[in-house]
Amino acid sequence: MTGAPLRILLVGAHPDDCELYAGGTIASWRAEGARVDLLVLTDGRLGSADPAAAPGEIARLRAGEAEAAARGLGAGIRFGGFPDGALADSRREATLLVARAIRELRPDVLASHDPWRTYELHPDHRACGSAVCDGMIAAREAHGLGPGSPPAHRPAELWLWGTDHPNHFVDVSAGLERKLDALASHASQFSDVAGWRERVAGWNARIGAERGMRAAEAFRRILA
Repeated sequence: MTGAPLRILLVGAHPDDCELYAGGTIASWRAEGARVDLLVLTDGRLGSADPAAAPGEIARLRAGEAEAAARGLGAGIRFGGFPDGALADSRREATLLVARAIRELRPDVLASHDPWRTYELHPDHRACGSAVCDGMIAAREAHGLGPGSPPAHRPAELWLWGTDHPNHFVDVSAGLERKLDALASHASQFSDVAGWRERVAGWNARIGAERGMRAAEAFRRILA
């Protein structure tokens, strides 16, 4: 990179989504001097298989895990606080929240879930990707958020993860361990999953293998 460091905003539906799909890329961006911020739209309160667990306690636990993961990657983090599993019910509010974050943080690159992924079953993933795409448009329109809002801003690029049609691959060989360590911060989600580190590393290795990389992450990169 040359000139001023890039600014990147990643928006995930749940507290571990950004790290799972783009943790190695985040590590690479930070190594290049970029500013990286994460926005987590839901509170993750459904992230427990224990029927006796209190949803509010789960949400607080997962927020702390997300903060620890972001610190490990050198990223900033903010939370939308929408109820886990019901983001579609707050689609308009989520869109406006994303648009305001774009105007405040003024990213060059915006990244999130691909809302057009075939057979994407999780409604929060679909709703998050749609809110990000719609929020990007609202953020760039001068009158998109009404009076008193920060000045309009248009990210130069949109990167979508979990996509059926990737056209951009980031070599994350150097940042893979930092990604895995960030995911380890989400102990409530990964500590009981046998061999999860090897499974995630193997997934990124398979993406990279066909492109001459030891490990890679895949995106649909759209010039906005």
